[in-house]
Amino acid sequence: MSDSNPINSSDIKSLQQIISYIPDIVRRERNNQQYIYLYNVGHYWAAFDESAFLLCKLFNTTQTAIFRNTGYPFPVIMGYISDEELQKYNRHHIFCRDYPDHKVIIGSKIITEQYRNWYRMEIEDC
Repeated sequence: MSDSNPINSSDIKSLQQIISYIPDIVRRERNNQQYIYLYNVGHYWAAFDESAFLLCKLFNTTQTAIFRNTGYPFPVIMGYISDEELQKYNRHHIFCRDYPDHKVIIGSKIITEQYRNWYRMEIEDC
């Protein structure tokens, strides 16, 4: 994660809590065609699978990580950006939902083939 906001123990605890919900998050993402669902991870905002794909398209500084969860048989891709970067974006854009622990942004419509290619490339890099 970014050196400007080093990860701390509260960020790790937040991320561990979100990861425990991976099966539920992935079920939501399976039907997602346009929204970026973001989850608060302290100094960062995380998105998964389809939302991570859209986040990468929206922010060229998005970092990614791969997770494996016993409750889900496939690798899950997490994209994340800093809270600072998201707040800059929010100055000029309105979120669909804006809560302290999660936010929703409308992204571009997902083109299935582009998503599949991105997913394959991300998985191959790990």
